[in-house]
Amino acid sequence: MSLESKVYSYIRFSNLDQKKGNSTARQAQFAKSWATKNNMTLDSSLVMTDEGLSAYSGAHRNRGSLGQFLQLVEHEKIPVGSVLIVEAIDRLSREDLWTAQE
Repeated sequence: MSLESKVYSYIRFSNLDQKKGNSTARQAQFAKSWATKNNMTLDSSLVMTDEGLSAYSGAHRNRGSLGQFLQLVEHEKIPVGSVLIVEAIDRLSREDLWTAQE
């Protein structure tokens, strides 16, 4: 049985002071709008937020939600055709090019 593809939202900011602002709400709204515009379901059961984890050091990938999501993909727990939404590419990585690409 094939699972229906979904949209997953990933929210990250490196400085906890950003939690006081609208960073989380802005990034969440971006994913919601994208899913609606593209007629896809935004999966709200998998909440992926890395607050205060650096994308320079890879902490978000090593011990954060992004790393957990990547493991779910590797173990085929995320339906094929699903989409990971990030507000900007630097939410995924600020590591050197080769590390980020891997």
